[in-house]
Amino acid sequence: MGGEPRSGADEAVPFARATTRGAGTRILNATRRLGHAVPQSSWEGEILRLIGTVIAIALLVAACGGEAPSDTAAPDLRALGRLATLADLVGPWQREPFIVDGNVRAAAERACRADPGFPPGLQLVGIDARGAGRLITAFAGPGGATAECSYTKIAPDGSITGSLSSSSTSEWAPLAPGHLAPNGGGGFSDEGDVATVQYVTGRVGAGTDRVVLEVEDVGLVTATLGNGWYLAWWESGRLRPRNAPGPHIPMKRFTVVAYDASGQITDQLQAE
Repeated sequence: MGGEPRSGADEAVPFARATTRGAGTRILNATRRLGHAVPQSSWEGEILRLIGTVIAIALLVAACGGEAPSDTAAPDLRALGRLATLADLVGPWQREPFIVDGNVRAAAERACRADPGFPPGLQLVGIDARGAGRLITAFAGPGGATAECSYTKIAPDGSITGSLSSSSTSEWAPLAPGHLAPNGGGGFSDEGDVATVQYVTGRVGAGTDRVVLEVEDVGLVTATLGNGWYLAWWESGRLRPRNAPGPHIPMKRFTVVAYDASGQITDQLQAE
């Protein structure tokens, strides 16, 4: 699994705090300022329209002196999202991540833990699924121990294979609410393939509702978010010959942006 095409996998990506809060910032040719709302996908628009309808019904019922039926309560936006089908998981790459079911989650976890080098005592903290037959899984444990399996693949028949791509131990500094901290990431190519993949993982502080990456030449990519972690991946280009100028595995510049529930930017990290 780890032949020459993956020699650049999991190389460290340096980060810097993008700006002082409150200042206008130019990020990958897209101007962002504190107070801008988080970009919304089409399904989020549908959710907001649904909430508006629910509120209208509740107000109408209240005005008539009755009680709103229990099934008209406003939904939890964070809990909504389409559960991925197999066709989704092996279909085209998506900017918004999918939710995977328990069977896919368990199979991906087993594939990673089966690697002889997988560290003991870690718990699965996230799976980033966004099509193209690939899953990025992240694990964490006591003392700042982490592991990542970026090679996990799901075949058209639903079978899942994978192996450990990196592991480390580093004490974590406490995170302020809404803040970001990078953890891992890098670039690689599957054996026998010239297409290259780039991924990133990191931690988020309490109160972070959404994490969006602004990726050079790719655009906005919404990260998978949960258990205090964010994960995302995208295609970064094609392998270059080793004797050609430039890096063998191309890497895109990107910025990680955290938002709170009101859509306000709470923190930014720039990959240098």
